[in-house]
Amino acid sequence: MVEIEFDKRSLNKFYKRVMYCAQFGEKNAKKMRSINRKATKAYVKAARSKIGQSKRPVIIWKNGQKDFTVEPGRLYRSVGSWTARGHSNMVFAGPRASINGTVSAHSRQDGWFAAITEGGHVGSEKSHNTKYKGLFTKAMKRTHKIMKAQQIAGYRREFNSYMK
Repeated sequence: MVEIEFDKRSLNKFYKRVMYCAQFGEKNAKKMRSINRKATKAYVKAARSKIGQSKRPVIIWKNGQKDFTVEPGRLYRSVGSWTARGHSNMVFAGPRASINGTVSAHSRQDGWFAAITEGGHVGSEKSHNTKYKGLFTKAMKRTHKIMKAQQIAGYRREFNSYMK
């Protein structure tokens, strides 16, 4: 068995270097979010490319009265990426919908019907095989490896420059 000995000065230097390395995520939170957001662009582009636009507005009725009108292109505009609240490095991507009031239900960028589209529901509770069924899931499967590779490459670049 090989014994390795450190003197106190070398051990302190090593400890400082390890502690500096451990703070990478905290000190570079903005850069990490930026890397994550850039990585999600592949998904956003793939999902948007498969979304068609209605030729006319869709009228939403509630209790026999016109509630609001969904303008063409609303689902397309809702697909994007956004950061989590707080100091998290997490970035979400997909159709942004009004859940808990994060986006106004009447906003031009609210994809509140994205889940309906994803499930293939057209005018009834029954699921149909529409051309948009599973659109977002398929886009995620196609771009997952690309996004992961871009994210890791970005992290490596940033970590290498941080550790110099």
